[in-house]
Amino acid sequence: LYFIEMRNFINAHKLEDKVKCKVLYTYKNALDVELARYVNGFIPRSEVSWDNAPNYEINSVIEAKLIEIVLSKRKIILSIKQLSDNPMKEFLLKYKVGNEVNGIVSKKMNNYALVECENSSVKLYNSELNWSLNESLNKFKNLQIGDKITGSIYKINDKNNNVYISTKRQNNESSLQVDKNYQCKIIEIQFNGLIVSIEGTNILGFIKKNNISKDINISLRGFKVDQIVDAQLLTSGQGGKMPLLSIRAQEIETNEKLLENFQKNTNSSFGEFI
Repeated sequence: LYFIEMRNFINAHKLEDKVKCKVLYTYKNALDVELARYVNGFIPRSEVSWDNAPNYEINSVIEAKLIEIVLSKRKIILSIKQLSDNPMKEFLLKYKVGNEVNGIVSKKMNNYALVECENSSVKLYNSELNWSLNESLNKFKNLQIGDKITGSIYKINDKNNNVYISTKRQNNESSLQVDKNYQCKIIEIQFNGLIVSIEGTNILGFIKKNNISKDINISLRGFKVDQIVDAQLLTSGQGGKMPLLSIRAQEIETNEKLLENFQKNTNSSFGEFI
C-alpha cells in the first residue's frame, strides 16, 4: 500500500512542482514532512532557508518544491528556500572580498553571530573580533542582538553563498613604516608567538616565535603581558592582514650599527674587533 500510494503521488507530480506538506518531525532545522497518505518527504537543513532557518512547528502546513524523486529508494527530497530567489544574489553582485559592510546582529549562536546586511545575513565568528583570541572571545560574549557591526568581507563560499566578515581584518590605513623599529607592549602570549600593541596606534601586531631570537630554542616563558619590547616592522598589515614584527631583526640591525660605529671610531677591521 505504501509503495502504491507513493507511486501514485510521483506519477501525479514532477520535479520543480510546488506542493503542500505537513511537518511531522524537526531535527536541527531539517524537516520530515507528510505529502499524502503513506507518502513522506524530507527537507534537508540546507534547503530550509537561504540564511537563517526559521523554526517550524509540528503539524504546521507549509509549501515546498520537489527537487529529487527516487521511487526505487522511496525517497522524496524537497526545498523551501528554492521557492524564492536567493537574497544573497544581489548582495554578491555589489560586494566582494575585501569590501567593508555595515550591519546589525540579528542572531547569536555558540561560536558565531548572524549579521543582517542589506536584507542578507553574513556570518561573524567569535575569533574574528580581535587579533587577540582572548579579547575576541570576550567581545563576542558581550555582543548583543541589535548591536551595530562594521566589518570586512574576508571569505565567500560560492557553493552555498555564505559570506564571512571580520572586524579584526579591516584595512588599516596607518603610517606604519616597514623596516622601522617600534616599541610594543605585549598583549597576549600564544604558543607560536606574541601579540603586541604597536606604540602610538590602536593596531595589534604579531611577533612569530622564530622572529624573537636567533636561538631556535628560545622560550616564551621569559616574556610577560604588558612587557615593553623593541621590534622591527616586517609587514604593514595592509589587505586585512595582521602586521608582523621581529625582535630578532631589530637586534641584528642594532648590532650591525654598533659594529659599524665601532669600526669608524677605531678604524679597525671586523677581524680586529673579534
